[in-house]
Amino acid sequence: MVGPVGYEREYHSELRALAGADVVFTGGQYGDQYQVLSRHALAFIMPATIEATRLVLLDQMGFGSAIVYRECPASREVVGEAGLAFGGQDPVLELEAMLDRILENPGMLEYYRQGARERARDCFDWNQVTDVYVRILNELIQSPESKTRQALARK
Repeated sequence: MVGPVGYEREYHSELRALAGADVVFTGGQYGDQYQVLSRHALAFIMPATIEATRLVLLDQMGFGSAIVYRECPASREVVGEAGLAFGGQDPVLELEAMLDRILENPGMLEYYRQGARERARDCFDWNQVTDVYVRILNELIQSPESKTRQALARK
């Protein structure tokens, strides 16, 4: 288990107490260590339901981690069909059952790993993202109502 970040210390302490000796807690990992761990992890589990695009989720998709995430619209939009969502009445039991399924089925695990890599490449490539921004900005500059265009014309 990687972490914690500053605001998760109490939660991290609870996890350590529950995990016992079978779980390795690496502390925060950055740079090369983060990349090595990410490339070799069995899966990336995101239990948070924060309504935003999490950069760590995009990272892990790009590394080809099998994505298991707590159901929320923002994460679903990022992951699409390339990951497994859990939640429901008892999210802990649902997560446990989902992890058992992927551990018992290497083909399923590889299917989601490949799907995550492909979705990251197809939907979140920085060159594609910046191309869209450039196109939008050019359209805004070219529009007759554009204050930017009017300001440039005065110069």
